[in-house]
Amino acid sequence: MKKYLWTLIILVLAGASCQKEIDIEKEKEAVIAVNEEEKDAYFDRDITRLEAIWIQKPTSQRIFRGDNRLKVLNGWTEIHDNYSEDIKSNWLEKSESVSASFDNYKVNIYNNTALVYHDISWTGKYLGKDMDQKQKRIVHFEKVNGIWKLDLIVQLTIASEKEKIEANPDIERPKSAARTQIEQSPQHMSY
Repeated sequence: MKKYLWTLIILVLAGASCQKEIDIEKEKEAVIAVNEEEKDAYFDRDITRLEAIWIQKPTSQRIFRGDNRLKVLNGWTEIHDNYSEDIKSNWLEKSESVSASFDNYKVNIYNNTALVYHDISWTGKYLGKDMDQKQKRIVHFEKVNGIWKLDLIVQLTIASEKEKIEANPDIERPKSAARTQIEQSPQHMSY
């Protein structure tokens, strides 16, 4: 009996030591690549690429500010329909050199899930007006069959100086801020 017990203990220890360790830096790079692919596929107006990187379940969510309100898309069907509608719309044709850059990444890997925080900076012209919009984004990823996929995107716009002033007109502010006019960017952008 002791012989079998020692054999079992040795096998358990050998199995535990043979477990594959996660290369956190490699996983972070892979997650960021999928996140950037979502942006690139959106600007390329490629729904097939977007479909490939999302978990297509009723529990997936995409939350962002749109049309001056918070827009909550529940489930893959609503997310897909929203992407399709955006892709078919002509908002990009009304713009000039519009781009969104992602930076200030913070990536947390938890075995087969990841939580990502980053900033988005929009630049270019929309309807002939310069835009300079900033957003914060939180993204949840799940690893499915060894591939990172999107499960949740929460994207919130940071109020511009003009919006802050309009929201609090009675607050005394420096004259330079009062004289500076900042154009409001389109509110429907989901990046």
